[in-house]
Amino acid sequence: GTREPTVAAFMDVFEASWYLRGLDSMLMDFYVNEEFAQALLDKMTDFKVELAKKWAQAGVDILTTGDDVGTQTGLMMSRDMYCKWLKPRLAKVIFAAKEVNPDILVFYHSDGNVEEIIPDLIEAGVEILNPIQPECMDPERIITRYGAVAQLPPGLTAASEEEQALLWQDALEETMEAAFAAGDPGLSLLARGWGGRDGRGLAQPVRQLYDYV
Repeated sequence: GTREPTVAAFMDVFEASWYLRGLDSMLMDFYVNEEFAQALLDKMTDFKVELAKKWAQAGVDILTTGDDVGTQTGLMMSRDMYCKWLKPRLAKVIFAAKEVNPDILVFYHSDGNVEEIIPDLIEAGVEILNPIQPECMDPERIITRYGAVAQLPPGLTAASEEEQALLWQDALEETMEAAFAAGDPGLSLLARGWGGRDGRGLAQPVRQLYDYV
């Protein structure tokens, strides 16, 4: 039978750091307390690097990471600040995992509008972006620019299994029709509503998408 993909979570650096520091204080540190911000983020990055290596060595298929850096209208910081403080640390964690297992897929979660940094996420090694919120970003434009995107509505996990299956199938058909129309029948970004922190919600959609393609 088909083996379900295994998923490992919690590779975030920024979010884990501001949980310790407080979001307001962490963002202020980027401007007025840079030495402290660097020390905290570096320590968290080192921890996540070792964790990512362990997961890769254990043979997981998908490494999930993410920092909620988006609001409904855009990033909560400038792109320059994101690239200064967060992008290189995300890339370091991803590189550590892929150095152990080049085939591991990297899933990145951020709510809100993060379209401005999609090229940076791809450059850092992200292959799966979650979610593409239609109230914040234009899925058709993102499909055209970056590849096929499968999108499920936020809050999907509140539905029954039967309702989830129907919603996923409808979203999958609409997405792939748009992808083929855009001239890209392949998959570069997969987005869906957050399916629970244990990752079990990913298995069926991933299999269905590959079967569809």
